[in-house]
Amino acid sequence: MSEQTTTFLEIEQKLSQDAEGKEKAVLIERLLGQAQNTKKAMDAGLAPDDFSAASKFRDACDVAAVTVGKVWMRIHKKANKPG
Repeated sequence: MSEQTTTFLEIEQKLSQDAEGKEKAVLIERLLGQAQNTKKAMDAGLAPDDFSAASKFRDACDVAAVTVGKVWMRIHKKANKPG
């Protein structure tokens, strides 16, 4: 019985076609850059509500960057498994 995979997101499809990891690297760089820019805005001073929203957004960018890396690894580990 073969294992069937379902692709839920367009980004997952792009990552599955990214054997060299170039698209993964670009996505992670963009996400971490956005997190860094958000942190700079927070450090410059924001209203309390804006600060809270920015903090959540920054955390989401960080988590998304980690997730992109993990999804890429999962896809390409499976693709490179013998058998």
